[in-house]
Amino acid sequence: MLGAMSRRPSRLLGLALAAGLALATSPALAAGFPDFDAKREQILFGRVRPSDAAVPGKAETFGTFDDAGGTLQRAPGQAEPSTFWMAKGDAATIADGMVRFALVPGKRADMGLMVRAHAQAGWSSICGYEVTFEKNKVRLLRWDRGVAKPMGETETLARVGPTTSVEVVVYVVGPQIVATVYSSQKLEHLATLAAHDTTYADGRVGLRVGKLQEGGGLTLAAVMDTRRAARSGVGQRVPYGQLYAPSRAKDTTPFGPNRYAYVPKAQVGRLPEALRRKATGEHTPAGGEPQAVLAISPVEAELLRRTDVDVLRIDGTAAWGAFDAPYRAHKDAPPVPTKRGFALDRSYKNPRMVEDLLRAYHAKYPEITELTELGRSHGGRPIWALKISDNPKVAEDEPAVLFDATHHASELLATEFGLDVVAGLLEDYGRERRVTQWVDGMEIFCVPMVNPDGNHYFLETSMWMIRKNGLDVDRDGALDPFEGVDLNRNYPFGWGQEGGEPWFTSQHYRGPGAGSEPETKAMMALAEQQRFAAAISFHTIGRSIFVPYTVDASRSPDPNAAWTVAEEVAAAAPAQRRGKPYVVRPNGYPVAGSDQDWLMFEHGTVALLLEGPYHNPELPVRTETVANTRPVWQALLDRVADGPRISGHVRDEAGRPLEAEVVIDEVELRAGERWTSRPRDGRFDRLLARGGRYTVRAKAPGRRTVSQEVRVRDKPAVVDLVLPKA
Repeated sequence: MLGAMSRRPSRLLGLALAAGLALATSPALAAGFPDFDAKREQILFGRVRPSDAAVPGKAETFGTFDDAGGTLQRAPGQAEPSTFWMAKGDAATIADGMVRFALVPGKRADMGLMVRAHAQAGWSSICGYEVTFEKNKVRLLRWDRGVAKPMGETETLARVGPTTSVEVVVYVVGPQIVATVYSSQKLEHLATLAAHDTTYADGRVGLRVGKLQEGGGLTLAAVMDTRRAARSGVGQRVPYGQLYAPSRAKDTTPFGPNRYAYVPKAQVGRLPEALRRKATGEHTPAGGEPQAVLAISPVEAELLRRTDVDVLRIDGTAAWGAFDAPYRAHKDAPPVPTKRGFALDRSYKNPRMVEDLLRAYHAKYPEITELTELGRSHGGRPIWALKISDNPKVAEDEPAVLFDATHHASELLATEFGLDVVAGLLEDYGRERRVTQWVDGMEIFCVPMVNPDGNHYFLETSMWMIRKNGLDVDRDGALDPFEGVDLNRNYPFGWGQEGGEPWFTSQHYRGPGAGSEPETKAMMALAEQQRFAAAISFHTIGRSIFVPYTVDASRSPDPNAAWTVAEEVAAAAPAQRRGKPYVVRPNGYPVAGSDQDWLMFEHGTVALLLEGPYHNPELPVRTETVANTRPVWQALLDRVADGPRISGHVRDEAGRPLEAEVVIDEVELRAGERWTSRPRDGRFDRLLARGGRYTVRAKAPGRRTVSQEVRVRDKPAVVDLVLPKA
């Protein structure tokens, strides 16, 4: 289930705006850094990466300037109070846009960075705007016919020394002028200057150096004029606007607060120490060389681009598997045999690993298992069910129980719970009396991975695939992290009510229609066939056991056997880590379209949803949590086998099974439920909250209604009903 995140776009927008406002008004926080855009920023002088060839720059000058290995400096021995360097060419003129400068202030700073500048009358009538550096001070100036006039406050650069490189980004849009100063080494915010001035609408980019300047100089000047940037972005037009590129697949800016950078693993040693420590992931493309994956901030991503390491790509998301070394080590390996089964605690599992394990268990225990493909996902991946029973090839006249897992893409621990059921039943069959009793007396179905597409995408492509399946909603041939359907909002009961959202970008997108998804259809078909007496759907995270109904508008049966059973199975488990037990809840927040609600409403299944106490923890915690959760599913099987329930059959006069509505008078159904017997054998199984006297009533079209009273103690009672023709 994974967290009760907001599903209201207005609320999300409000939170985002509030967060942005807090960021903007907090002087202790830097709001990021404007990355260098090589496609749209025209370098007039210098370079960004040390290994790049420096652009010498074309300019008109007043005074003499030297290019000292990529640093533009005022030549010594000049008497003029100020010398000027003005870039030439179409790119050197800016109206609205951004100008990026990098400079070293030197031992004593006396220089200015000019935008929208004009030089007239033999340089005596300089006009325009300047970001001026004087010693450790920075401020904005406006030049009017050779006279410099201050605009706004002066800022002190406390952490800037003589050899410190700083980067200045100046934005000019209409009369608004904003200059932001950063340290070049860490891209940390140092100062921001702003002014509103309506004097100059356009002009050139340049440099002024005063006679008091000692050392230092300009190392970069680059321009991005909005008109040229717009022309560079003529690309695909989509319903929501104009793209900057021919398609979304090209020139796409990463989203989110994090960046994941891929560099050749062999080059990691060349990174600065601070970035080298961030190389915690690994990815090897098919047929390619190993790549290191760095989990970094957007600012660190820009620092990385400025190193001499080959940056292969930078994304806003990465595969979980890139940072899970045990998974990478075992994902291509076959199951590892143990004395009675297979090792399950070596790593988390992808769809192929789950299939390999189910096939291996089926091959090892063919006499008590049957492996069935329930259906295929949008991506063509099979959804597997392993039936465990003493006569697996036969549809026996026994109660059926379902254990499923991984409705949600990122819930890897849920898969481990599901596989633990498989291992526990098969490896202890014939060795432990109660396990043998369960398998001999029931038909148990295990579906460890309901959502193989989502799991695969989460492990191999994007951790942003948190919940959903592989539906390519916009049908563009590429699955984006925000596409797909939340399968546990797609079941018909309650579909469309609060808790399932209609917009596909929501993590709780309910799908285009009730029961629309192939995974949902597969699970519903299995339930229709088996009419499960009880079920557990494994999820994370919450240390909770949820009881139907979770739709606020629907009233649960009274008494609600599911609540009683949930309390019993929760009590069977030991306290989880930190000493906290599983807690029984009606719902954590509105949920509509869940499998547990549909199972109860449609078939009377005591359907529980277990939220594990962790979300994909380290392997030692994974193993401990699986062991501590095992008593829950064991207690459910005990309850079905030996607890108070009414089971029986509805048949006609000739002994043929009937699908008839079966009602227990003492259990009030308050949501319009209509629970029927299983068509293949007329069987029904109803778990009860407690023992007592009950009246069982069966009715079917064209048949007389028949009832029978039964006394139920703390164990199952059997009632067989024959419905004669009306």
